[in-house]
Amino acid sequence: MKESLQTTRCLLLVIGLCVVSLWGCDRTGQRLEENPPPNPLVTKKVKGTEGHLLSGSKKALVRSAHLSAADAAKILKGFSYTAKANYVYKKGEKTLKLRETIQMEQMATGAYRLKVTNNRQKGYEVVWTNKTLYQKMRNRPFRVISNDIDDAYRWQQRAIGRWRSIVGIFGKYLALTQGGGTNLAGRSCYKYQIAMTKEVQDMPKTPEGTAWAGKVPDHTRGDAAKKPRLPESARGTLWVDQETGLPLKVVFKGRYTIGGSKEKMSATLNLEATYKRPTSSSIAPPAKVVAVNREVDAYDPFQRKKPGFLLPPPEDKKAGKTKTRKRRRRRRRRRNQ
Repeated sequence: MKESLQTTRCLLLVIGLCVVSLWGCDRTGQRLEENPPPNPLVTKKVKGTEGHLLSGSKKALVRSAHLSAADAAKILKGFSYTAKANYVYKKGEKTLKLRETIQMEQMATGAYRLKVTNNRQKGYEVVWTNKTLYQKMRNRPFRVISNDIDDAYRWQQRAIGRWRSIVGIFGKYLALTQGGGTNLAGRSCYKYQIAMTKEVQDMPKTPEGTAWAGKVPDHTRGDAAKKPRLPESARGTLWVDQETGLPLKVVFKGRYTIGGSKEKMSATLNLEATYKRPTSSSIAPPAKVVAVNREVDAYDPFQRKKPGFLLPPPEDKKAGKTKTRKRRRRRRRRRNQ
């Protein structure tokens, strides 16, 4: 009896070892390759909408506007995107003008180059290629800022969001009228005329976020905090992909008030955005890159910067107080003059 139990145990052990050894192999005995990690820069499955539904469904309009650059890379298999936006903000007699140009070249593999310029000299340029993220701010040279693809995804999402923010403000006041079909960026698309409508329709609920998310945040900074946006005029033309609803081209002009007419704050915006086929076959890294040495944080928190009560007292306190008094006297004289 004991011998039969031992024999059974040995057989079970042998079978278990065979299963473990063949776990990572196919039927031919070859080792199976591990699935590569997902690439967030190119969507695996696009959740779009059919292009002909936009004229009668606000849900379809929102879903179309929320298609990201990663979705566009999957649909178009690489693209060249250009957007020109002009903003004019008025508050009483004060006027603020902002002109912005966005240029993006995206490959089907995920590599891209993004360049943003404006009339405030606060533009930037970002390049993701060879698993390296480069950044250039204003007139400074390129530098490596990350090797994480998630950081590259965050910069990619900032490139395409102007039309999404417009839908977040004007959405329930927009009326789309279909006007035939055409071809753009190698895709068949529908053409819509945009106008204001008196029949306001409720928009589907979207989570609170920035304007890039398609909804005005409840906690806006400055004088516009917690004040409603009330559209006054809107017109333009929209071209969307027939199969996925991707906005291939947008020409829009609109105006809205902030907080009502009593606040005397308004905003006028013009947007021209277009997708085209990519103009290059690859994204090359910048020719000149500056190396930036980052300090490694010290293990001892007091070693890098000691608190004030651990620092030695200054050698001459009186000399420091005298200099401070002289500075105060000079400031008072200048004010009195």
